[in-house]
Amino acid sequence: MTQNKKRTILIVDDDPGILRLLEKRLPKAHGYEVLTALESRKGFELAKANRPDLILLDIMIPDQSGGDLAKSLKEESITKDIPIVFMSVLLEEEGKKRIEIHGHEYRAVAKPIYLPELLSAIRKAINESEFTAGEQS
Repeated sequence: MTQNKKRTILIVDDDPGILRLLEKRLPKAHGYEVLTALESRKGFELAKANRPDLILLDIMIPDQSGGDLAKSLKEESITKDIPIVFMSVLLEEEGKKRIEIHGHEYRAVAKPIYLPELLSAIRKAINESEFTAGEQS
């Protein structure tokens, strides 16, 4: 893939403050196009309609857990290969960078969000996804 391609990130989180922060910081500092959803149902529809390069997903969302949304996305042919990075206040354990949910392992970052750590997780997940896609072609 070309380096100039603008990456699209879908953020699904029930905290409007996190959505505003990331919506402002990711494009400004790093050139990402950002889509946001406050609830899982909207996130699922946006993922299917836009096929983002990556999904940032909160674990605890009132209408459906982030884990259940990730499972639904992995079962859908159009979204199954989109990398997901989880964000959660539940990840306070120092150095914990991956979590397992419904039998899949995902990258994860703790809240409150530390932007350099989040950007690193985003880059790694997108690069892994492209490398895996390249192996399959």
